[in-house]
Amino acid sequence: MPAVITEAALSDTNGYAIYHSSDNNELSGSIKNPLLHKTVHTHVKFNEDYLIKTIRLDDFVEENKIEFVSYFHLDVQGAEDKVIGGGLKTFLNKVQYLFTEFSNVELYEGNLNRFQILDLLPGYEFVEVVREWRCDGDCLLKNTRFND
Repeated sequence: MPAVITEAALSDTNGYAIYHSSDNNELSGSIKNPLLHKTVHTHVKFNEDYLIKTIRLDDFVEENKIEFVSYFHLDVQGAEDKVIGGGLKTFLNKVQYLFTEFSNVELYEGNLNRFQILDLLPGYEFVEVVREWRCDGDCLLKNTRFND
């Protein structure tokens, strides 16, 4: 399948959101408001906000007739709940493995920790917590509906 490039952020709605840009988008940026991120990562400055288009993952997958995703890498700076909310059908029925960041503190307004992310995905289990420290980390989740 050829690559599909869409200039939009994944979210739980089709519409628009404010994107909080940092340092010309080189370090961080999110549709979630940065909170403790400004204190924990003082070298990152959030300089501008932009109005950006948002799309639901479920709608994107349906529109592009995507049947199966073996590996999904989610790096959305605290907006995991929004992406999962707009893509739950896809995550439950079409994604085998999900690699995601998580935050143990509120780096971004309302961000989730790894257990809260797992709670949003019935049938998923932890394969490995790849990295974790006091503020955040990465983990690999497996959809148990699929065999390896």
